Order: sequence, then structure tokens, then C-alpha cells
Amino acid sequence: MWPEHHNELIIVNLSHAFNINSQNFTGLNQEEWNLLFESLGAIKNMFCGPNDVNLATLGLRDFIGKNMSSVVFVVDASESKENVDLGKYKGRGIYPIKSLDLFDQYSETNDLEKMAKDQVSKMRTNSCRYFLLSWTLTQNTLDVLSSAFSGIFCRKRDQHSVLSLAEKANAILARTVLPLCTAKSHPNVISVDNVTKSLGLCELAMQINSTASQP
Repeated sequence: MWPEHHNELIIVNLSHAFNINSQNFTGLNQEEWNLLFESLGAIKNMFCGPNDVNLATLGLRDFIGKNMSSVVFVVDASESKENVDLGKYKGRGIYPIKSLDLFDQYSETNDLEKMAKDQVSKMRTNSCRYFLLSWTLTQNTLDVLSSAFSGIFCRKRDQHSVLSLAEKANAILARTVLPLCTAKSHPNVISVDNVTKSLGLCELAMQINSTASQP
């Protein structure tokens, strides 16, 4: 597998976990989570640490300092109706979402200017936490209906689709966010729709890292 041959840190956020085979499309129950945890346990180079560790306080060397990759799964089981217990899997590469102290709150709007102002404001006011910049636009009911009709009756490009909204948001990402980043206020995670090579997301992340490391 890829982690066995690359000295990298891989963090996977397990969220929005639903049983699509259930009648009501319900969140995973404890037994179903356990089956998933058991499958994930077969992955090599899982990062093992104390059960109560704050992953956000660890440095990169703590994860990959021994010239080997580390794989971390953080579990957001908010969709489940019961409290999910990580049990014997906790600390063995699998951690609750609180171990990352993650701030993740999207803007829930299709208005580009409103989304940008909202995310920048949240970045500035939540700098003490592991901040996820949710640079995404959300379809409203009209957008969804317009996309549906466009797919049936029109051959023109759908201006209301998730991909079209992503194109608008991604076009201003770097020039809006990068100048506002400081050593104390910057995104730790960048979430976007429609990741493409031309977006230059890796280059942006490295530039933000450079800014964040300045004294």
C-alpha cells in the first residue's frame, strides 16, 4: 500500500457515516462501527499514542520522525443515534474527533462574498483551535431544481451545479486567503469541492505553512 513506501502523515476524517442498506438511511450503530474499525486495523503504520492525546499539539516529527509514514483516523460519529465507543481500537490509529480539537463549520450559502467573509472571520476568531477552512458554496433549493431541469432539458453548462459553484469559490481562494494568513491565524485544513491540479492546492498549503512557521 502507498503508506508503506512514502514517509508521509495521512489523516482521514471519518464522518457522515450512514448505513445505506437500512430502511431509514440511519447512522452506523456500534456493531457497524466495530466492523469498520476491525477492517481499518489491518492498515500498516497506524499511529499509536495515548488515549487522551491532543493530536493538534504534536509536531510532524512525532508522527513520522522514525522515517516511516503514519496513518491516523479521527471519528466523527455525530450521525449515530448512540454514543460510539472506540473500545480497544482507541489510540491504535483511531481517535475521537475531539482528539484533534477541530473547528469545522461551513457557511451554508451559495453567495460567494458572504461565504468568503464568513470563513475569514471564523479563521480569525478560532485561531486557537485546529481550524478547517471550508471554502465551499452550498446549493439552495433553487440551485438543486435548476440543476435537475438543466440536466434534462438544456445542453448548456449548468451554472447552478456543485462543480460550477466550486469553480467560482476556487477562483478566489488563494488571492483571498493567503494575504490574510499570519503565524497566529491561518487554516490548518483546507476543504474545497472539485480538487484539480490547476487549483494549486498543494502550493497554497506550502505557502501557508511557510507563513505559519515564521516567528
